[in-house]
This record gives sequence, C-alpha cells and structure tokens, in this order.
Amino acid sequence: KKARRKEEAKKEQEAMWKRWQEPPVECCKLLLDANIIYDLFMASGDAGSRINNYLDKKPSWGDDILYLTLDRVITEFKNMMKYKFAEEFNYPQVCGQLYSLGRFQDVKLDTNAEYAHRAEKLCKSEKYIGSNGVPLSEVDCYLLEYAIEHSCKLVTRDNALIDATKKEISLRFDEGELTGATSPGVFNPNRT
Repeated sequence: KKARRKEEAKKEQEAMWKRWQEPPVECCKLLLDANIIYDLFMASGDAGSRINNYLDKKPSWGDDILYLTLDRVITEFKNMMKYKFAEEFNYPQVCGQLYSLGRFQDVKLDTNAEYAHRAEKLCKSEKYIGSNGVPLSEVDCYLLEYAIEHSCKLVTRDNALIDATKKEISLRFDEGELTGATSPGVFNPNRT
C-alpha cells in the first residue's frame, strides 16, 4: 500500500510539474531570437524596455506574457558570444537573464515534430535569402516554424527572418485569423 501511494504521489507531482511548465492557452507568447538575447545581455536593459514599449502599443495582446526561446537559440547565442566577442556564458546564466523579463520558458527542440521537419525542409530549399545573399539558417527556420505552429510572436531584428515569417504566415492563414494575442506574428522591438 505504502509503495502504491508513493507511486501515485510521484505521478501526481509529475503531472503537476508538467501542467506548471505548460503556458496558459490564452497568453501572448513572445519567441526570442539570438539577436534579441544579445541585446538583453549587452544593452543594459534597453532591449527589455523596447519590448515593453512595443507591448504597450498592443493592449489587445493583454498582460499575460510568456517569453520563450528554443534551446538551439541559446546555444547559437552562446557560440556567437564565444567566437565573436570572446565572452563565455553557460546555459543557466542565459536563462537567468531571460527570467528577468518575466515568465520565461526555454523549449527543447523536438526534432521529430512536424514543425521541425517543415523547418528543415524550408532551410534546405533556401526559399528566403537575406539582403546579404545568405539564406535563412536552420535555427531561423526552426524559429519561424515554431512561432507559426505554437502561435507565438517572433521577436527578432533579422529582416530576412521577419519578411520570411510574415510571408509564411500570410500563405497559411486568412487575415481575419491573425488579430489576437494568441495568433502567430513577428516584430522588431527596435521599430516602435
């Protein structure tokens, strides 16, 4: 009996933990790109203020905001900092800084998910090319597809990624479906 109760308690605790980690259905989810994470680390809070200023202009998105990023984006940020700026950060440091924004969740990329397969296919197709002649990276394609699949607002300064995300959203949704906080979208917080 005691072992059974212990097992039931463990299952209940695991279920509660899983529910706690899942964002509420009706919250606005902001998916952060590596360049925004860079801004948050290096701009002494200015990036967070710009995001908040942008959100102030979108009252229909509500006050329930969840900040997200993919684990691959954190790895991309860490590598960029190490190789471009000779600064090293560990994963918990990066997440700790992102928690300063408010409610934050790092998402482990599920390479078996349909959105990941679409992202890989999009990356290989080189459908979207930036003004520098470079196609979207695989991580950018993961962000684009994750934002659409999970109804997130993608936050980035990457113009090629912004344009590609807008085009993909317009190909998959009717204009009337994209009005609320829980519809996919993309924005650059520097353009407020």
